[in-house]
Amino acid sequence: MKRFIIFAAIMGAAYPVFASHTITNTGKSGQKILVTDMFWSRDDCDGHDMTYELVTPPQNGNVTQTKSRSKLVSAKLNLSPPHKCEGKNLPISYVYYQSKKGFVGTDTFTVRWVSAHGAQREKSYTVTIN
Repeated sequence: MKRFIIFAAIMGAAYPVFASHTITNTGKSGQKILVTDMFWSRDDCDGHDMTYELVTPPQNGNVTQTKSRSKLVSAKLNLSPPHKCEGKNLPISYVYYQSKKGFVGTDTFTVRWVSAHGAQREKSYTVTIN
């Protein structure tokens, strides 16, 4: 059984630094799993690019990122109520985990995003591979 948790972080105009927290995902050995997606938005819905840093790499797999600029669709990102920037083009970062072939167990890693204005968001992820 696959379970994906999609998380979107929305930043306000002040761009504070947020504490790390953990999000858990489950997948099959060797399968590429979408772990999270992240976007930044100021109060004026002006989306800004971000950099991605792998703070702590996983022990038993690889983490990759893809970026796109897409219209924000709150339902697709599990945002309820819809975000105020609904329908606006924003840069979105997608983070994927893929275990080494044959690995079964739990792996963890930490990612940090830094906005164009210097705000930081750090998150730790736990992936259970079965």
